[in-house]
Amino acid sequence: MIAEKSTALVFPPFEDQVPSWEPGEGRLPEIHLYFGSRCNRECDFCVVFGSPRGWMAEVDEELLEALLDLLHPQAQLKIYGGEPTLLAANLRWVFAELRQRGFAGRFTLFSNGIQSARLLELLEADDNSCCVLNYSILTGTHAEPLPSAALRQLTEYARRHPGRLFAGHPDLVEVGRAQQWGREQLRQRTDFDHACPRCFPVATTRGRYHACPFAVENNSPHYDLGDLHTPPQEVERRYGIFLDWLDEVLVPQAQSRGCHPCTLCTQAAGQLPLPKYGQETIAAFLPQ
Repeated sequence: MIAEKSTALVFPPFEDQVPSWEPGEGRLPEIHLYFGSRCNRECDFCVVFGSPRGWMAEVDEELLEALLDLLHPQAQLKIYGGEPTLLAANLRWVFAELRQRGFAGRFTLFSNGIQSARLLELLEADDNSCCVLNYSILTGTHAEPLPSAALRQLTEYARRHPGRLFAGHPDLVEVGRAQQWGREQLRQRTDFDHACPRCFPVATTRGRYHACPFAVENNSPHYDLGDLHTPPQEVERRYGIFLDWLDEVLVPQAQSRGCHPCTLCTQAAGQLPLPKYGQETIAAFLPQ
């Protein structure tokens, strides 16, 4: 285990600057790209049930074109799973193709850092890229820490290339496998100030748009923003309805029940009026 303070000297905390956005702008300033739950670890707190037995699919031409239609040219593309280094060759292709077709934004990888050589090859493949290392594995908090050789390699790179490697956040919520994790461990970790972090949507390599990167393995209909044939303006419109539902239904209900919004959100089907993404407005689903 390495001390949090010494970690921050080499791997500063990733400060996620939430971009401004208003529905109707036509393109999103940030998208999460999710390639599946396959991972080389099986952590008790993983929100996507990551494991070596998880699923994984590559980015193909159809998804690449859809990303170009939905992403603002200066957007941030956050890539996560599972473990991105398991898909390194495909991701290098994604970087090169998006650049060739005019995408000038930032690639942000979320990795456990265990396959450090592959991870650094991905960073070297594109100058406007960075990586956020899993907080628990980096610090050895409730997880087996990084192998010493990987930590040494990442530390040396971070010192030579400031602004490319960061420590992830310690926040955990009861989503995915963490729902079965010990509540005592969860209480020891922060939880986004007991609020929904209001993340931008996910494009999955199974060809779906999902409203929440934490609950991406949850198939409840209120998360479904469409597929690759859904027009970008419609995906954006549905995401705006989802945010309205958070403010008008989910958060007040979570406050009245004394639970975290994320916990209630993953269990909302059958408990709350859900947003529907037809022509109706969110007001049609509010309690009268």
